[in-house]
Amino acid sequence: MRVVAKAALGVALLSGASACSRNDTAVWIEEVESRDGSVFQLEGKGERGASGFPFAHRGGIGYQSYYHRLSKAYWKAPAPYYPEVFDLVDGVPYVVVALRGNMLCHLLDYPANSLLVFRWTDKAGWERAPSDVLPHGLHLNILSEVFSERDKARDVRGFVSLQSKNPYGVKETLADSIRKGGDLCEKLRGGSIKTDYVVPRLTGFHGRPPQ
Repeated sequence: MRVVAKAALGVALLSGASACSRNDTAVWIEEVESRDGSVFQLEGKGERGASGFPFAHRGGIGYQSYYHRLSKAYWKAPAPYYPEVFDLVDGVPYVVVALRGNMLCHLLDYPANSLLVFRWTDKAGWERAPSDVLPHGLHLNILSEVFSERDKARDVRGFVSLQSKNPYGVKETLADSIRKGGDLCEKLRGGSIKTDYVVPRLTGFHGRPPQ
């Protein structure tokens, strides 16, 4: 299982790198429900390789970005560091990224609950935070799929309402997601991995958001 996970991640990263020559772009505005029931908007943008020949219909996802204009918090990261949660806690933006795979768990020192947590600050940008600072009641509130596997015409675009994201109103909490998937990093703890892959810089400022 570890070998499969490492191989799958390697293919994804390689596909993302090879897709840089010609990319499809998705741009959208997404309604997001906070844990307290309030609603805010995120401006999203992403790129995916137009061709994945000879292994897939499309190339890898280069990046996805999310901008909360009111706080000026801007998250932009390559695969596979896409948030499952982007929420405001007492007005402060938090991003939660779930790790999938042995190599990332190892390189990021097996974080608790297999989660990377980042908190936004005006002076330093994104700062790493322990998962135990997260309040109860957070739920998976970001679009889980932006790009179609086959057809760019089916990529997310335009305005995405809460109703279209979640027509049945069912919320999966972050706690339920952890329980369902288990603590992958803890299960995979130990051993050594040889790799040239370098974790991108996920703290600080992530460049310039859309104007």
